[in-house]
Amino acid sequence: MNSGLVKARYYTPDWLAELVISEVGYDGNSNKRFLDPACGSGTFLVLAMKRARQYALDNFKNETETLEGILKNIAGFDLNPLAVLAARTNYLIALGKLIKYKREEQKNRQRVKT
Repeated sequence: MNSGLVKARYYTPDWLAELVISEVGYDGNSNKRFLDPACGSGTFLVLAMKRARQYALDNFKNETETLEGILKNIAGFDLNPLAVLAARTNYLIALGKLIKYKREEQKNRQRVKT
């Protein structure tokens, strides 16, 4: 038994994640990188995407450009495979209707990668 390793999971409440995102200065510009290196269920990612969508509306960016910026620049990873699955699911849900603006060449590239 390895008593030196303790695996704990902490999930950040939305209000605290919003505060942290504001404190680091992320304004929602999807051309800026946003990385959560311990994303858990994806709370920070989802809230960053929400800001990116609002930023796009406020700055008259089209949906395709917004989607491409989000997919390219908002990312996270985690050691726990179940947390990754939850984060991926929440990421897709947060994309919502934006997903239909994915360009055809991106869809084809995605098929080749998998």
